[in-house]
Amino acid sequence: MRSDPERMHSTANRVATLADEFWDDVENLRREAENLMEDDWAGDAADTHAALWAEWVDSARRVSVALSGDAGLLHQAADAYTNADNRNAREADSLRLELDA
Repeated sequence: MRSDPERMHSTANRVATLADEFWDDVENLRREAENLMEDDWAGDAADTHAALWAEWVDSARRVSVALSGDAGLLHQAADAYTNADNRNAREADSLRLELDA
């Protein structure tokens, strides 16, 4: 099994950043759309659009949360690999000392 914890952390950071940027963009769009629907658009079409828009925003929120969660899991996996490598290195050093004795 191979892993590169530094690369995993780097990827996790990038995913987390993209998730935050994505959510910021969604929030900006949401505010613009809500302003339009509250101030300049009324009627059945506006009501239908508002319901679909709310569903879309909720779906986008779930995507953002999932990306953030994935970033956290990548960090955890990288830490687990690093800890396992360090533990294995200590055990190997311990065995070498016992063999040298």
